[in-house]
Amino acid sequence: MKDLEEILKQMRRLMRLSLGIGALLVVVLALKFNLIDLSFLHALDEAEVVQAPVADTALYGTLDEQSGLIVDKGLNVVKANCGACHSTFLVAQNRLTRQGWQDLIKWMQATQNLWDLGEQEAVILDYLEKNCAPKSSGRRKSLANVEWYELNE
Repeated sequence: MKDLEEILKQMRRLMRLSLGIGALLVVVLALKFNLIDLSFLHALDEAEVVQAPVADTALYGTLDEQSGLIVDKGLNVVKANCGACHSTFLVAQNRLTRQGWQDLIKWMQATQNLWDLGEQEAVILDYLEKNCAPKSSGRRKSLANVEWYELNE
C-alpha cells in the first residue's frame, strides 16, 4: 500500500516536471520562430513619461485627473484613506448625503475591515458632503435646437 502511494507521488512529480519542461520548450520555440511579438518592450523604453497634475498645486474646484475627485480641502485625506482599498473613481461616482457616507463608512468598518478613521473621519465626511453629495436635478433640461412641426389631423 505504501509502495503504491510512493509510486503515485513520484509519478505526479514526474508529470509536473514534464509539463514544466514542455511549457519552457514551447516558449523557447515560439521565441526562436518569432511567434511571440516582443516589440512592445522597446516601446516601453521610448514611451514619454507624463507627470500627472499634483492636487496640492491645482486650483480648488478643479478635477484631480489622478483620482477623479474634485480638488478641495481634505482631498489628500480622502485619497489616502479611501484609495487604500479601492479606486477613488468609485468614490467619485457615488452621491450620498453626509449621513449616507457615514453609514457607508460604518458598514465598511463592520464588514470590510476598514480601520478606525479617528479625527480624519470628520475631514473625510466634510469633503464627501461638499463634493460628492446627491445632485438634485428636479427635471431634465429643456430641449435645445429642436425644430417643432405642426401635426396634421
